Amino acid sequence: MTLRSATTAGFLVLLTGLGGGAALAACGLSASGTAPPGGEGSGGAFATTGGSTGTGATTGAGSSGTGGAGLGTGSGGGNVGGGHVGGAGAGGSAGAGGSPCAAGTKVCGGACVPEDPGNGCGAVACDPCTLTGHAQMVCDFSDCAVAACDAGYADCDKDPVNGCEADITTSHACGACDVVCPAGGDCIAGTCGCLGGLELCGDLCLDMQTDLQNCGGCGIACPADAACVAGSCDCPGPGLGTICSGACVDLKKDVANCGGCGQAVDCGGCGDCCCDGKSLATCTNKDNCGGCGHKCKQDEVCAKGKCVGGN
Repeated sequence: MTLRSATTAGFLVLLTGLGGGAALAACGLSASGTAPPGGEGSGGAFATTGGSTGTGATTGAGSSGTGGAGLGTGSGGGNVGGGHVGGAGAGGSAGAGGSPCAAGTKVCGGACVPEDPGNGCGAVACDPCTLTGHAQMVCDFSDCAVAACDAGYADCDKDPVNGCEADITTSHACGACDVVCPAGGDCIAGTCGCLGGLELCGDLCLDMQTDLQNCGGCGIACPADAACVAGSCDCPGPGLGTICSGACVDLKKDVANCGGCGQAVDCGGCGDCCCDGKSLATCTNKDNCGGCGHKCKQDEVCAKGKCVGGN
């Protein structure tokens, strides 16, 4: 509050006349009219009130409180004259949340459990991976994945929901997802095989004892005029027991294969010169003049494949 000047002056004179130096000091006043500064507020208490002859009493400014961890509680000074109440301290920041479980584990059902397919993949999920389809599961980061399949099964569609869904002991998936056994065949211990005496050739089950294109083995083709008998090509007709370049030939007479496949002879335009598997000069040979077995007379000669001279 502020005292009027006349009253204050009279009060001072009165105290002075009564030996009021000490009294003034006890009231926090001085004979000069100067008020001492107010003290710092503590815990919300008011500061010391000072007086003056000229103006009203003043107070010291309160100090602001310092925020601790959580909510700060400030203490301020009182306000009698022109002082201000101290502001509240700044709130401290909350501490970061932490996991109560060790690394590689998580909380599920109020307990710390390993992060594995049985407890769900990832640090949050607690639903276990679906263990179906003959599969062993594994965590691929936060996703369930197929780690391995039971014997005889495979994960052909790559869908972890149904696990290892494919039976790879069947004719449509034999030993692997994309292996299909041929017609007439079956999957035997994970490998395609043929039934009923047939043999596997490529993706076909064939009778290689009679098949013209695979006679005795895959890719062994018989000539068009031959037959496959007991796994061997049989050329019809006498002497046609050899196959050269896919054709039945007589090695005793064939000029392109005289005595063996590919052994060609040049007869010089004098008829056949492959005689009994041998090349003869039928242009000049009296016993094979112009062809095998064509003999000239005793007094004739063979010239250019013809018997000439004589009587």
